[in-house]
Amino acid sequence: MAIQVSDMKAAALLAAAPRAARQGRYVPLLLIPAVLLLIFGFAAPIGTLLAWSLNAPNWSLVYYRELFEDAAYWTVLLNTIRLSAEVTLLCSLLGYPIAYAMAQASPAARSAIAILLIVPVWTSILVRGFAWMVLLGRNGAVNNLLIAVGFTDKPIEMLYGHAAVLIGLVHVMLPYFVFPLYDSMKRIDPRLVSAAESLGAGRMTAFFSVFLPLSIPGIASGGLLVLILSMGIYVTPAMLGGLRETTTVMMIEKQINLVANWQMAAAMSLVLLATAMAFVLAWAKLFGFGADERAHNSAGRATIAFHLGLATTKWVCWLTRLRIRLFGPRRARTEGALRQRRPRRLFAMIVTLLALAFIVAPIMVFFPLSLNGAGFLEFPPRSYSLRWYENYFSRQDWIRPTITSFQVAFLTTIVAVPVGALAAIAIERGKFRGRLASLGLLTMPAMTPHLIIAVGLYFQYATIGWLGSIHGLVLAHLVLALPLVVIVIQGALRKVDIAPENAARSLGAHPAIAFYKITLPMIRPAILSAGLFAFLASFDDVIMALFLTTTTLMTLPRRMWAGIVYEVDPTLTVASIVLITLTIVLLTIILLVDRRNATKV
Repeated sequence: MAIQVSDMKAAALLAAAPRAARQGRYVPLLLIPAVLLLIFGFAAPIGTLLAWSLNAPNWSLVYYRELFEDAAYWTVLLNTIRLSAEVTLLCSLLGYPIAYAMAQASPAARSAIAILLIVPVWTSILVRGFAWMVLLGRNGAVNNLLIAVGFTDKPIEMLYGHAAVLIGLVHVMLPYFVFPLYDSMKRIDPRLVSAAESLGAGRMTAFFSVFLPLSIPGIASGGLLVLILSMGIYVTPAMLGGLRETTTVMMIEKQINLVANWQMAAAMSLVLLATAMAFVLAWAKLFGFGADERAHNSAGRATIAFHLGLATTKWVCWLTRLRIRLFGPRRARTEGALRQRRPRRLFAMIVTLLALAFIVAPIMVFFPLSLNGAGFLEFPPRSYSLRWYENYFSRQDWIRPTITSFQVAFLTTIVAVPVGALAAIAIERGKFRGRLASLGLLTMPAMTPHLIIAVGLYFQYATIGWLGSIHGLVLAHLVLALPLVVIVIQGALRKVDIAPENAARSLGAHPAIAFYKITLPMIRPAILSAGLFAFLASFDDVIMALFLTTTTLMTLPRRMWAGIVYEVDPTLTVASIVLITLTIVLLTIILLVDRRNATKV
């Protein structure tokens, strides 16, 4: 009887195999909504930029010729690259101890550090820039501290200079360096370092000869991400640098809003995009991203990571031999002694605490600052009042943009989640040609400077009359939110066991019903997290709102930008509290959902 049942199951599986193959052919169709959306919202604007830069319909290279002959532009572009390199270097120096401390810390301490790093990432970049304007201003906390300790007897001008821009950009970019590096560090087998120490190597010797070379791929990944994002950022340099620290994206913005030279702005945007892509390709070539290691070995190639690790190892071995000649050999440590000896991580802990204070403190400034009783911004406040909260909630020029932001974010979320979920299913479950190319198209907007996308959409919307429309702004925010949704849901699908769903389908269940009944409940927390991330990405957007909205349709970040540029209204602090509170609430929901899901599993 058991043999007959087994034969029946095998026969059912064989009978279901052709049907599953036929149904699998339709999986790529799930990509159609996302691909169409990105073609119109991302690929077409880039094509529009190309057409404008080529002086369509006359089709000439006149604007590129003017651009290459403009010494001022190349000076600004080189300064932008230099600024991005300095930010990358500073993030490397500060971020490596943080990632190392996370990799060596207990799970509770690791989670606490991660939360403190994540909250600023999802806090509006406009809020963070405004925080540094308050702290570095003439009446800010930094000047007050310097006067109090006797360093100076009058306020120092710290805003609108290179140092202020560096501080602001490092504050924004540091988490983007830490997380890729930490992900690389946690994959390093700690037994390799212990083995080196058990053979007589000192702590520094083992670290520099074993741990550091193995973590170089993480340094390269985080450094590339920081470099590319720093080249395309607009808000922070514009707020903290002013006219003294002009970047390429600021020149592009001026060509559109001040000079109205759209063709030159398009040419500048494409040159910046080409520069960013050139850095990506060069970085991939130097560090061997995506290359098969055995192919590199067989071809006799070596990456920079290998050379740096080899040079470091030789340097440390030379120091070790010198120490042995001077002081004699060090006794090898036994495994028990290694377990009893607690490694010293004081330096990494101190740097981590200082860096976390540097990241979190500017955001916390707004809570007492919003209660400031004076008519101007000063920190710490000399008197306290609720007048600015009353001003915010009683003025329509603040409430109306807030409502608009909620509307646009809600519409963006309800479209991005199903479209992104279908695309993630197709990418993860589908086996078709062009799968990797489709994934590249879906994630490319995340690596493209948002100002370039905004400029392209501006040109496109100007020709079809979508400027200042809700549907136009929603489409722009979908381009920003869709990569987040796809990445989160695809990661959840990769962790789900597909065997129960296949079993249901082999017994005759339709693929959609099997997915809905079995797989969907497993990835529901990820779908909720993706929706919250999409909502937050839309609500906090500044760049798209600056280019695509008008005075009749204004979001809260656009209203805050106007308040910062044209007036220093203390009501801005209350608007910042709204954005910070929304970020904390949504991230708390995400963490609670993830914890609940982990408990169930």
